[in-house]
Amino acid sequence: MTWKADVTRSLLVPSGGPGATVELTEPVNQLVYQSEVRRGLCFVFTPHRDTTLELADPTTPQAGRNGGPPRNQVTLLVVDRRLFLAPGQQVILRELEGEAKPSRRRLLVRVLDGTEPLEDPFPDGGGGEAAGEPEPAVGKERELEGG
Repeated sequence: MTWKADVTRSLLVPSGGPGATVELTEPVNQLVYQSEVRRGLCFVFTPHRDTTLELADPTTPQAGRNGGPPRNQVTLLVVDRRLFLAPGQQVILRELEGEAKPSRRRLLVRVLDGTEPLEDPFPDGGGGEAAGEPEPAVGKERELEGG
């Protein structure tokens, strides 16, 4: 896939204090829509070491509390100028326990526009030989512009 556009914006969000979560799905979706990217990738990055980004259902009590290391970036698909998420799935910024937190956090949102349409890897509805073997990506270079 060739990338034809690269849009990077900052997103300022309120901080809720230790253990708090901030729902980012709609603010990120607004930036994706404004970028006019129809199909591509969206990267959300937090430079703050006392926060973590998650893809979760915030109504699930254990959402994002898997004991793993904090993530400073999530990568999402963009389809029809919107984030492509599972039903109920949201992008969440979680404040980690620790010292006093600033009142706002600055995140970076980067949207890359793919010039080729996404194809269904399983056009027959399933995997296996009927769907054909995907072309190997190993050793292929990707051309990037504007980055």
